[in-house]
Amino acid sequence: MKLKSQPITLELLTPCFAGGASPSETAEVRVPTLRGQLRAWLRLLFPEQAIDDIIFGQAQRAPVRASRVLLRLVSEESRKVSQNLLDYIGARDERDAMQKAESYFLWPLCPQPGSEQKRGVLLPPGPDRNARFTFALIWLPPFAKEVAALQPNLDAAVRAFSLLGTFGTRATRGYGSVWNPDDKFANVEALKTALSFLPSSVQVRLLGSEFITGRDALAGAARWMRSIRVGSTGFGAPTEWGENDHDVADPARVQSQNAVVYRHALGMPLAQRFRRGNETTTVTAKYSQSNLAGGSGPTTDRYPSPVRIKICRLAGKYRVLVVILRGLLLPENTKIRLSAKGGYSREALLSHDLVQHITKQGEAAH
Repeated sequence: MKLKSQPITLELLTPCFAGGASPSETAEVRVPTLRGQLRAWLRLLFPEQAIDDIIFGQAQRAPVRASRVLLRLVSEESRKVSQNLLDYIGARDERDAMQKAESYFLWPLCPQPGSEQKRGVLLPPGPDRNARFTFALIWLPPFAKEVAALQPNLDAAVRAFSLLGTFGTRATRGYGSVWNPDDKFANVEALKTALSFLPSSVQVRLLGSEFITGRDALAGAARWMRSIRVGSTGFGAPTEWGENDHDVADPARVQSQNAVVYRHALGMPLAQRFRRGNETTTVTAKYSQSNLAGGSGPTTDRYPSPVRIKICRLAGKYRVLVVILRGLLLPENTKIRLSAKGGYSREALLSHDLVQHITKQGEAAH
């Protein structure tokens, strides 16, 4: 007989591009996705303790562990459609879509030659209603003696996920923001109290604007992030960080001595495109996991974003949280290798200055 568990219901405050077996056709809340989110929060909250492996098990290395917990999806309520950027924005073409603020976050869903770039998306099932789902975490009977020791860790991960979590495509930019409907915070102090259990490595900033809907908040977040990352005059007055990143990566510019880059601290992969007449040069960035300072050895172009957007609900309004996961930051002065076809290659050192600027935005919530 399985041990009982209290079902957990979460709302989706923003559209969620959560593809399943056929991501271009159907959206769904999947058990592996939820388990992955809770694993990630266990690693962030309890670093270097392998609590996620202890609770959910692992078979990739010794010692092999069985999962102590069964995660089960109880119910899900949403409207499911398949959309790309044009469908979602309601635009005629890319030029029209780019006039809308959310396009800054959703550019990967812009149709491309040979691909419509559609994704399944979970939307509210009706007016004045958010999509929602309910899941249960059930401790399995053979591990009943471990519940008392491990339950607080699992509870903390669920709580962190409900307050700061997102999932699906573009989750780091606020899409798929979850929220516990029982959390009806009347003011900022109530929110701060709820977040007080987080470690200091998780910083949370609350931006000042209030919004009527989750999508309005996403648009506000997109305008904010774009304002600090503008790199060329085509999109407004460049910021000191954006202009530097643009110029350092531009193959047409003279190579800078002691060059630094900033945007790469916000997560990778990161590709920058430079148009010259009818041709486009794509500059990619890589770093060496085995030799961060020297840049030699096998390289990768990926690491998870340590700066994330989360839409929350506060005093009946939708607000933007900026979550900085300092444990995920690449070390400062990591050597970043910029390259493109045709032999273009240069190196720059990673700076945390842009991240530090972000940590001073809005009001501290944690």
